[in-house]
Amino acid sequence: MLKSGFYGKYQGIEYKIKLDMERNIKILTKEKAKTDETFKDAFSSGVYSKIVYPNELTDCVKIKTYGLIKGEKIYIRSEQNDMYLFNIGDWEIGDKLDLPELIEMLGKAGYLKVK
Repeated sequence: MLKSGFYGKYQGIEYKIKLDMERNIKILTKEKAKTDETFKDAFSSGVYSKIVYPNELTDCVKIKTYGLIKGEKIYIRSEQNDMYLFNIGDWEIGDKLDLPELIEMLGKAGYLKVK
């Protein structure tokens, strides 16, 4: 599973960390086994969340996943099956990697298929 974003431990278990629109800190998981009755699946999407306080979290980190293509660092935003949504740092890198059509269509982001 690709990790990207903020993560931390709550009661010794690692969760993804997000801020909601009211700036509450939420921990999230898709794993039902990591939840209890205080977690909610607000949108029936299979993602369980719970509001926590900063002092309840430990070992917090920011993970920024990347790959190298032709020596250039490409940031990986997410994965789906065998496809990766990526970000490139600037237009020149896209030109160097011969991705001009993709860049024109998607700005600085696009999908790469893993072979």
